[in-house]
Amino acid sequence: MTSFPRMRRAFWLAMIMGLLIIGLGVQVFAVPGNPPLDPTAKFGAAADPQQPHASDHVLVRLIPDTVPDPDFSPIFGRWHRAPVLPGETPQQALYRLAALPEIDKVELDYLIQLAPSEANRAPDRVTDLAWGYEPNDPYFDDQWNFFHVLAPEAWKRGWTGSGVTVAVLDTGVWPGPDLTCRTFVDPVSIISGTVTTGLIAAQDDHGHGTHVTGTIAQCTDNGFRDAGLAYDATIMPVKILNDTGGGAWSDIAAGIDWARTHGADVINMSLSADCGITDYPACSVSIVDDAIDAAVSAGVLIIAAAGNESNDHLGYPANRPDVMGVGAVDMMLDPAPYTNYGSALSIVAPGGDLSQDLNGDGLPDGIEQETRHPGDADWDSWFYEGTSMAAPHVSAAAAMLMAAFPAASAGDIRDALEASAMDRGALGFDNDFGYGVLQIDDAFCQL
Repeated sequence: MTSFPRMRRAFWLAMIMGLLIIGLGVQVFAVPGNPPLDPTAKFGAAADPQQPHASDHVLVRLIPDTVPDPDFSPIFGRWHRAPVLPGETPQQALYRLAALPEIDKVELDYLIQLAPSEANRAPDRVTDLAWGYEPNDPYFDDQWNFFHVLAPEAWKRGWTGSGVTVAVLDTGVWPGPDLTCRTFVDPVSIISGTVTTGLIAAQDDHGHGTHVTGTIAQCTDNGFRDAGLAYDATIMPVKILNDTGGGAWSDIAAGIDWARTHGADVINMSLSADCGITDYPACSVSIVDDAIDAAVSAGVLIIAAAGNESNDHLGYPANRPDVMGVGAVDMMLDPAPYTNYGSALSIVAPGGDLSQDLNGDGLPDGIEQETRHPGDADWDSWFYEGTSMAAPHVSAAAAMLMAAFPAASAGDIRDALEASAMDRGALGFDNDFGYGVLQIDDAFCQL
């Protein structure tokens, strides 16, 4: 009789163990073939269906050494476009593809759109040169922005960007008479996943990219129109936005990778996605992050416009810590009314304000460079405004420093630009000016 309790305990222990084994067996048996419990674990940063995105494809990143599906089209690295099936939404495609073991990450292909450019055609005029070492370009004396960043003093040192390649990721470049002197290398158009090489393919059919390029490297001291800052730099035109200023972030990522693999030293991105009240990485795009990571690791300095929404958070990709986010100031070196600002801001540079004429010269206080708009019969000088105009000042300054100090790293160049900036606002770094206003000549003393 004394053994009965032991037998009863053994019986119940056996029953419990049996049930556990059966339960575990059922669970183990159920795992193979089931989708992940949380497919969103594979979702990239760009997965909000409320954001404008491509409707016919999504983006996938394959695990290493995976043979891509024949229906996939390559972008760069392990990233591909995957078609959305008939009757399927892009969001549903994300869930379907996330269930595949060979897929590492999925996201929507967000779309980007440049805001309509505020622009005024510059009148023909004759100006007097005020500095002994100014170039002879007739409109140079009205380029107030170049004086504010100490460009003439830097030119006097003889450093003009020679031997440095700046990739301009924009609407393309259409070399007019004041860009014919420039050397262009590896021009490419990457629109809707179609890669076409050559300067004709990369031709600007919008006007924005040519204006940006002019600030960086327009022909200078040639007795014609305007000057450029790093006027001996080499330009790599990378057209990733179409004739309306629209495009896909997958094309931008491919453009960044093109610039990296073709030897760009600096990448200028006068474009931005509105992040509202969010910061990086909540506001980002995974495929672009991968492209930027690779470029930064390769020693490329990336400079991007802060955005024009008057937000206290920078747009993407300027909000990344390893990208120089550039805000805009007006002629008085105060924040332009449209510029974004915030803790991710690196530096500010002239972006102009077309609503003002603070020096009373009868011209709007914009940034003047040569470009050509669709439908125009010829090129002309135009005043633009925006952080898109501020960013190329910094890209040109970086090129000038790289030419002067070829052994300096991208990080050294960034440190020099930030350390030499004119402090404005609160003492030291602040959210309105970052480290301050770009001062090209002073940056030479930091290296």
